[in-house]
Amino acid sequence: MMKQLIAATSAALALAGPAAAQQDYEGETVRVIINLSAGGSTGVMAQNFANHWKEHIAGNPDFVIQPVTGGGQMKGIIEARNARPDGLTVAWVAWSGPTRAIGPASQNVDWSEFDVIAGMGVPSMAYGRRDIGDGISSAADLAGAEGVHIGGYRPGSYLDLTARMSLDILGIEYGYTTGFRGGSNIVAALQRDEVNFHVTPAANYFGGIEANVVEEGTGLPLWYYPLTDADGTIVAEDSFGDIPTFTEVAEEITGEAPSGPAWDAVQWLNEGMAGVTWFIGVPAGTDPETLELLRTSFEETYNDPAFREEARKVSGMAPTYTPAADMEALIASLRDIDAEISQTVLDYIESGTQ
Repeated sequence: MMKQLIAATSAALALAGPAAAQQDYEGETVRVIINLSAGGSTGVMAQNFANHWKEHIAGNPDFVIQPVTGGGQMKGIIEARNARPDGLTVAWVAWSGPTRAIGPASQNVDWSEFDVIAGMGVPSMAYGRRDIGDGISSAADLAGAEGVHIGGYRPGSYLDLTARMSLDILGIEYGYTTGFRGGSNIVAALQRDEVNFHVTPAANYFGGIEANVVEEGTGLPLWYYPLTDADGTIVAEDSFGDIPTFTEVAEEITGEAPSGPAWDAVQWLNEGMAGVTWFIGVPAGTDPETLELLRTSFEETYNDPAFREEARKVSGMAPTYTPAADMEALIASLRDIDAEISQTVLDYIESGTQ
């Protein structure tokens, strides 16, 4: 599994000559490209982080968040990759590295075309409308319910895959509508009753869905997928309160702990993708001193109590942090994916396009 990798490998491949070092950012504007809409958890977290990142960089540059959507989230990645490697364009993009590595060629990403700054992530969770079937008041009521309909991003999205695999594990039939360009679009569709079930980053849930969908009575939280440390121990997260884990829900509905190929794939997706929801990097060839400045200032910002307090206030939790060396190791691990897990995921991606 990915967490068992101990060797880190460099993800930097200079495709152009290194740009001049950018050590003082006074008067500069840093463009942060996201590949989803500004109103979702990606845009909100990037903006919150940028508000504090500027304070840890000499010259206190301005940060501008630029959504570049479309192409199965590829347009934003391509836009960032093709920017000048001058330290003034940063990719903050929905990662999905594992599924991109085994999915359609059009969704593959050569991450060596970026110099890595870090990875960040938040656990994912499921929520739904209260009027599913004859009405539900808890996740257990989904058993036997008719009319469950997932709203998703694309068949290769780890959130979509996790949603579909989870419902299959629970034995719940469902419909699936994909192609939404951001979490806010799915929330709007759910409020219009066009879809009624969604797996989303928890920051999206606590950052707006809880207030706008749950507290006003339309929906309810169903379960979350906890992250684990290197020893496989669940990392406690008090933000979820009484919301059960998916394992607890599966045991209640099916009478046993989840198992089998779909569950193995869910765990793999959660480990390699929820833990790293976002890839943060710059175009390959960025001057080493500038890259080190960005990495160091990023880590300082992550540990800044002011950022962590704001993240909890706006998104309900502080995200996880994966330093550059660990991200490079994770990227290297994509070359050796378990064959059964790979096939399970590929089968789901293919069936999701039909």
